[in-house]
Amino acid sequence: MEAFAKGSLPPVPLKAVVRHLLRGCRSCSALLASSFEGLGPARGIEASPESSRAYDEALDRTFSTLRFQQQYHRSEEIRQRRVAALLEAGGGLQALIDRSEISLQGLGVLRALLDRSWAVRHENPQEMVELARFAVRLAGTLNPRWHDEKDAADWQARAWGELGNALRARDDLDEAERAFGTAFSFLLQSSGDLRLKARLHDLHASFLGARRRFDLAFTALDIVH
Repeated sequence: MEAFAKGSLPPVPLKAVVRHLLRGCRSCSALLASSFEGLGPARGIEASPESSRAYDEALDRTFSTLRFQQQYHRSEEIRQRRVAALLEAGGGLQALIDRSEISLQGLGVLRALLDRSWAVRHENPQEMVELARFAVRLAGTLNPRWHDEKDAADWQARAWGELGNALRARDDLDEAERAFGTAFSFLLQSSGDLRLKARLHDLHASFLGARRRFDLAFTALDIVH
């Protein structure tokens, strides 16, 4: 029960503990009451066989979904590391496209592109733009099975913001302005992540400075800080 309260149980025993609690164990509920406010001992309500089966089926579906999500994120982390290594080896986006065995889609590739785009901002503004532009394309194709509308909007806002910054670094200020406009449109549809909001306003402040709109740039920085 201590491991359950700390959230350190692996999936299989966690599933068994949740089932046990849902069946109304008074002693275990009492043990957990100090860790979870409002959770008290069961009041002697016995679960019927039908409700027990319903609980079990609901838990099976929930844990199955969690397992698939974990597998998805693990596979995307592997893909991110692989794509990052290829990009760091040189050759830019074209070298990545030439590797036909790599599927250029999904969150892992998107993350790797955004990270590399930022990494080359000083020495290669052209590559920075190319990678960010491809990231924008990928951000619009994230699988809705794993990314709900708000999460997808988060990544589209991030990708468009990074593209706007890359275009600003290359002095394409008109296109950069359009990219930032799209980024903030997606931000309005997003999850409200504060780090994303701060990132976009920070990048936008640099753009506003390049446009010599210093009053607006300072306002954007005030939002960040």
